[in-house]
Amino acid sequence: MDKQFAKDIKLGLTNKNKFIPDRQYYDDKGSVYFQELMSSSEYYVTDSEYEIFDNYKTALCEIFTKDTKEFKIIEFGAGDALKTKLLLQECAKSHKTSYFPIDFSKKYLNDMEKDFAENLPNIEIKTINADYFEALELLGKDDKSRKIILFIGSSLGGLTDTEMDNFFAKLSSLLNKGDILFFGFDLKKKPEILYKAYHNTCKNWCSYLLQRVNKELNANLNLTNFEYYTTYNPENGKFKWYFISKKQQVVDIKAINLKINFELGEAIYVGQSKKFSIAEIHDIAKKYKFKDLKFYFDKKKYFTDVVFIK
Repeated sequence: MDKQFAKDIKLGLTNKNKFIPDRQYYDDKGSVYFQELMSSSEYYVTDSEYEIFDNYKTALCEIFTKDTKEFKIIEFGAGDALKTKLLLQECAKSHKTSYFPIDFSKKYLNDMEKDFAENLPNIEIKTINADYFEALELLGKDDKSRKIILFIGSSLGGLTDTEMDNFFAKLSSLLNKGDILFFGFDLKKKPEILYKAYHNTCKNWCSYLLQRVNKELNANLNLTNFEYYTTYNPENGKFKWYFISKKQQVVDIKAINLKINFELGEAIYVGQSKKFSIAEIHDIAKKYKFKDLKFYFDKKKYFTDVVFIK
């Protein structure tokens, strides 16, 4: 039994407002579901950001390597590094390039090590199996080489307001002057575009989270007794996923000796994807004392990758 998974389930389902931490999506099988989501024609994020990387990789590498001989690229939630490899290959043309991918999925990291050994042997790679907050502790302020921190895709939008605040505060404290953040921001857009991208495409991925509870914790959670539901709030930019109980019921989670009562209409919150305005991005930079913001957009302006400098 995964002790952290069991701990998260107990914490979330005994809370007044029931939830499951979305970091639990990213075990090996959950990561496969996420890859399927990313390859969906409705899910615009991957193509939008790939376009940015492909169009601006030379300009980005010039920023990353300016006035330094030594740097390392550290990526939170690296996944399969599909987009990042464009940058790495470009930077490696002129500089020794070290890459530190951090991911919750061991499968992603193992596959990446094999891929780099076969296809990118000139790039030094060191994989780290950890979540974002554990990974922050691995950065270290005593390292004098420039750190390029990548947090791309829509990963940042998955953090709650408190998590985002803690994340940026901790990250800012661990960076040295001249270190660079390169972060992806999914921008606010028409709700119809978001529903097309995030509703049906995410259903299997979200359902898998509940299936894990049954399989790993010996629970009798019946998915037919829950309705999959999504909602978007245009004021705060948050697209959220829920499962709503269709009736009064009791779920028995035998592995942790826990019985959970559900009322008719009671929800389990299983994650979010926040969409940002340009003003909000500027506010983040100001609050955490980052400077020299540079924005890169796809042609539809659905998405932006932003360079922050400490």
